[in-house]
Amino acid sequence: MSLLELVLINFRNYEYEKIPFSAGCHVFYGANAQGKTNLLESVYITAKGSSFKTTTDKKLIRFGERSAYIRARILQKEREKNVEIKFSMVDRKRCRINEVELDRAEELTEQFDVVLFAPEHLELVKGAPSERRSYLNSLLLSTDPTYRPLLRRYEKALFQRNQLLKTQGSYFEEQLASYDQELVSSAVPLVKKRRAMVKQWEEETISLHHQLSGKRETCRFTYVTNGAEEEEVFRKRLEENRAQDMEMRTTQIGPHRDEVEMTINGLPARLFASQGQARTLTLSCKLAELKIRETTHGLRPLLLLDDVFSELDKPRAKALLQLIRPYQSLVTTNAADFLRREAKEAHFYRVQDGHITCQT
Repeated sequence: MSLLELVLINFRNYEYEKIPFSAGCHVFYGANAQGKTNLLESVYITAKGSSFKTTTDKKLIRFGERSAYIRARILQKEREKNVEIKFSMVDRKRCRINEVELDRAEELTEQFDVVLFAPEHLELVKGAPSERRSYLNSLLLSTDPTYRPLLRRYEKALFQRNQLLKTQGSYFEEQLASYDQELVSSAVPLVKKRRAMVKQWEEETISLHHQLSGKRETCRFTYVTNGAEEEEVFRKRLEENRAQDMEMRTTQIGPHRDEVEMTINGLPARLFASQGQARTLTLSCKLAELKIRETTHGLRPLLLLDDVFSELDKPRAKALLQLIRPYQSLVTTNAADFLRREAKEAHFYRVQDGHITCQT
């Protein structure tokens, strides 16, 4: 899978840009606030249907304009596809593939696969457990088609049980027993799928992290749940915690409380990892995601790296360049000197005031 061409019209600070792409690494460099991250955002939207920077589509439209347009021409299994997205100040977002309009923007995820690293993703290592749960969910949603309906079923049961705990009205015991059963029957397979994914995720990440860290650091992941992988055990834990749930008026047992504990050289990464260590581990996780998606779908995703190399020392930066070499990648940076020396085969583009100029 590869990106062949990108067209932007009135998107963010771009008035009109048409950029051709080929295999390998593409480096977009320039000062801050020139549009480098906006470019990655536009590509991400064509693959995911939504932005990683904002939840308000109207913010994507260039100031003073009434609409914006993105078109990505992609190659997938020797077939070309045109992905088009139009944003409007007065209408809903519209998405098309080969001129056929989609019912939902989420359908784009079935057409074009990308993996993104952005500076805010360091929260995967340093942030709250919810950050790692969210990432684990995204891995499973993108690789296991049975996971989405299972997750929705669990979330529905959890919502209904929590609503009942808040009201505690008539027939409370009977309704709670019914919701407990639904919660248990959806939670147990959810926990099993998550545990299996964490094992695969850890296996892929360990080797990549070892290379990126210059063989000086070792990471480990541990999946921690207060639920269980057996229905009877799970049900018993719910019953034992019922009085506390009623007092707190919320469900405290289940995979919505799960955690993926990460360690570096045996120490909890969330508490003790330096910024450099957190960045290295996060990058390793993203590269592992590339491998997992490639193995699952039989296609190499496009890699988007936002402002990575400026924060890495030279040995780690060189190791990263070697690891991403097999993939088509779009990389942003403030200064391109290091990449010009170490990635001579890369394609370089200068970004200034919303204009992209190919550098030979």
